[in-house]
Amino acid sequence: MIHLPDYLRPVTTQVDVEAVCRLTLDYARACDLSDLAAAELRLICSELATNLLDHAGGGTLSLAIAAERDRRGVRIEAVDAGPGIVDVDLAMTEGYSTSGGLGQGLPLVRRLASTFEIASTPQGTRVVATKWA
Repeated sequence: MIHLPDYLRPVTTQVDVEAVCRLTLDYARACDLSDLAAAELRLICSELATNLLDHAGGGTLSLAIAAERDRRGVRIEAVDAGPGIVDVDLAMTEGYSTSGGLGQGLPLVRRLASTFEIASTPQGTRVVATKWA
């Protein structure tokens, strides 16, 4: 079994997005995620990291091995100090966008993740997505 330490990276440029997303594959392998689950994990990471840039001007993204009873997975946490999401329920609606995009980002993350949490205030937003093996 491969052990990887928790990883925290500031995300302030597209280079940071790519760097942290590449690392998801190491975490996926450490948890024996399937190739499909690893690809989904990378997409989750990309969406969350890109949201940090596009909507909050940056933030931090962390990766960690999650363990619960007899299963393992990868936990991705995105945190920013941006303006927050005014209406989280609306933001989770397919097709809704405040930036002119397709409005698929957060709904896609929720759909691909095994577990999904979001909390937002005017002081920032925290999203946690876990992909279980």
